[in-house]
Amino acid sequence: MKYRGWLTVAAAVAVLVITGMVMANNAPPPMTENLEWKGRIVVEFREALGPIRLTQNSGLMLTGDVGLDALAHQFNVHHIEKLIPFAEKPQDPAIRDISRYYILHFPFDTDLHEVAQAYALDPNVITAEPYMIRRADWVPNDPMYFSQWAMNTMHANLAFDYCQGSDTVIIGVVDSGIDTTHQDLRNNLWINPEEDLNGNGIIDPSDWDGQDNDGNSLVDDFWGWNFWQGNNDVQDNQPQGGHGTHCSGLASGVTNNGMGIASLACKTKILTSRCGDGEFVYSWTSGVAYAAGEGAHIISMSFGGTGSSGYEQSIINNAYSQGAALFASAGNTGQYEIRYPSGYDNVVSVAASNSGDHKAGFSTYAPTVDVAAPGEGILSTVPYSYTSFSGTSMSTPIAASLAAQIWAARPAWTNTQVIQQIYDTCVPIDVTGYAWSGFLGHGRIDAGAAITALFPTLSFTETTFQEVTGNGDTRIDPGETWKLLITVNNSSRTVAANGVVVDLTCNNTNVSFSQGTCNLGSIGTQSSQNNATSPFTFSVDAGAPPFEATFTLSMNETTLMFPITQNLLQMVGVPDVLLVDDDGGVNWQVWYEMDLDSLAIVYDYWNVSTQGEVDFEIIQPYSKVIWHTSTEQNPLTENELAAIGSYINSTGCLFLTGQNIDEQLDSSAAYGDVLHASAAGLTPAPMVFGVDGDPISSGTSMMLAGAGGAGNAGSSATINAVNDAVLIYNYGSTSGPGAGLRWDHQTGGLVYLAFNFEASSGLPGYTNRRIVLQNIFDWFDSLVLAAPTVSEPVLPADYALDQNYPNPFNPGTEITFSLPKAERVKLSVFDLSGRLVATLVNGQMPAGRHTAAFQAPDLASGVYLYRLETGAMQLTRKMVLLK
Repeated sequence: MKYRGWLTVAAAVAVLVITGMVMANNAPPPMTENLEWKGRIVVEFREALGPIRLTQNSGLMLTGDVGLDALAHQFNVHHIEKLIPFAEKPQDPAIRDISRYYILHFPFDTDLHEVAQAYALDPNVITAEPYMIRRADWVPNDPMYFSQWAMNTMHANLAFDYCQGSDTVIIGVVDSGIDTTHQDLRNNLWINPEEDLNGNGIIDPSDWDGQDNDGNSLVDDFWGWNFWQGNNDVQDNQPQGGHGTHCSGLASGVTNNGMGIASLACKTKILTSRCGDGEFVYSWTSGVAYAAGEGAHIISMSFGGTGSSGYEQSIINNAYSQGAALFASAGNTGQYEIRYPSGYDNVVSVAASNSGDHKAGFSTYAPTVDVAAPGEGILSTVPYSYTSFSGTSMSTPIAASLAAQIWAARPAWTNTQVIQQIYDTCVPIDVTGYAWSGFLGHGRIDAGAAITALFPTLSFTETTFQEVTGNGDTRIDPGETWKLLITVNNSSRTVAANGVVVDLTCNNTNVSFSQGTCNLGSIGTQSSQNNATSPFTFSVDAGAPPFEATFTLSMNETTLMFPITQNLLQMVGVPDVLLVDDDGGVNWQVWYEMDLDSLAIVYDYWNVSTQGEVDFEIIQPYSKVIWHTSTEQNPLTENELAAIGSYINSTGCLFLTGQNIDEQLDSSAAYGDVLHASAAGLTPAPMVFGVDGDPISSGTSMMLAGAGGAGNAGSSATINAVNDAVLIYNYGSTSGPGAGLRWDHQTGGLVYLAFNFEASSGLPGYTNRRIVLQNIFDWFDSLVLAAPTVSEPVLPADYALDQNYPNPFNPGTEITFSLPKAERVKLSVFDLSGRLVATLVNGQMPAGRHTAAFQAPDLASGVYLYRLETGAMQLTRKMVLLK
């Protein structure tokens, strides 16, 4: 070989795009409130359609099938792609074929449900569904992550679930140096252990001793070496610099640190061989030899030139024989050309792909190219900042980072095995008919495919709570013992799971486990295992107050680098508060959930749209009920009004709010009898003001508009307070028309707001919604405290179940019973055949005399039984319904 001269070997520097900091496009894709990706659906094509051969025609993506192509024209389907790019038809017919799922792209403003329904009717389509967006299990919190399109293209989030690199793996970056102070790099710098004299992993002033402590003839080579200038200054500080820092960020930028960018092998250490100034590379062979000698597993070389050299190949061979995997940029000429060092044997040559998942226009192509990796508009680190570069220079450290990620997952593998894993999981991006067709090697790298193929794919497919000892209902209560049955599935077709162990924990100390670990052992491919023979078992302390428990399943397996976790939320006991969501399924309840959570109030939830109308039996166990109807028309049924009347006239406290209740009930006697209100018209006023001296509203005001609220207030109803109720809020001013009222009788009470409480925004100058809600709850509590009591009450000496009164009755009656001690009680009504008609009480009750109301508007005349049960006794009496 003839001598070519160092200065002809130019760095494959970034071309085309230097955009500055890319901070703007961090937003997620457009989606519906149900997390459906707008402009996309997923269809499953029938096998009878044959191989899917896609063609572009006038901006539309066509399949060649008349019916499907007609739909493409109708809905402007401009792109079609496989849902799982690497999926193939399984050889075993018992395994579900997922290779025929495709994503269809169409304009965002097209009704995706209309598109799905139309495709579902086509005879060549099995299913057509919205493309659902899920929250992943591990996504970096780096603010620029969503600007890194390459991560999505390579399915990095799938890889992150299994492996995020390892600090035992080293990438040698042979380039223009590195910014050792960069916030997204400094924690991933390789530190020469023999030059770190005190072994603390930090280069302290005392480490600068001017000695060659590791005997490699290089003095104080802490982070690497500057082979260009012959010293230990590896800083990327030349005017034309930044290239090496950019490549280092792609190789192993610190990830999930709440700042900057993310990288694939984000825990890998970066060894720096500074061999040039950012434009030219002068001494890369020394840099490669140094990196290999210091134990680098991977070496990244983002430079190249024409012409080959025998000694360069020898250096490459030497590094490879030491176990290093070498990656080099294919070049940025945009044409057919073999460049070096990427063209040498034992080097992985990396071309560049673009965001359309094709070859980038500037990328060189050749028979020596082995893979492609994202290289256009790639965001990464530069000294003191971030920017986007384009070039095969960017593609190379990305591919090298994937190698480091694989090596972390399989530390015993050789360089040959690691490289082959990349090849085996590449996605073909060739397009026939182009000059570069067939010259992109194995295809574009796919981190998700490369990493997930190394591990079993485990998931919890069943989690079932079952009562062991308790009262027989479906709720976990204090004093009870329960078990949890789980099923774990391994959906991998190639990797069996071994040593599967699952632990169950709870975030509340009132829960104790007698069996908190289960050993599921081995789970074969496409198989499941359960813990039916050794279920998790736990008990709840008998004196525990109601609480929401988070049970956490944590699964480990021999090869998994991180546990697989799943949280299970369970309400334990009956809380004081029930939230009734009666908005017609519009999801306005989120504002109440947010307020209750912020006040640390534990509550149950009832959705009228999915669970049905509310009766007295549902709300009776709760001391407080929030019932919002929001924008729903005619929200309250006759049965619900009857339940509300029974509830607030016993011991219940109800907060009822909604702007259309008045319109529904303005001519109904129940409006005054039950809600203690009468209609007074409508008002457009968006402000309400409290009444001086009122225990709830004094000193408060609410703005029913603005970003801090639901923004759903229309023309709200004005009301009068009747039947001993008093106004607590007025529209427009403290003396304006009535907006809300309160009413009470001893231990029961009502707060009724004739507007949408969730619309209150808490804008400056107005009261925060949570303060008003707390005031309402405080007033409810005061009713209980102020209830008339007898000094030193005499507790019943024994259990008693009184005759109901009135009897016979139509349709309502009351049942009184006595308890000598506090305990769990159940009061039920049965017909003579033994069929359960109603459960009036089911929960913990204090000692004393208690009364429960029973309403039977829908029952036939006849004799009924009512039964009082505790853990130690049972009493039964008869009553007569006479209509």
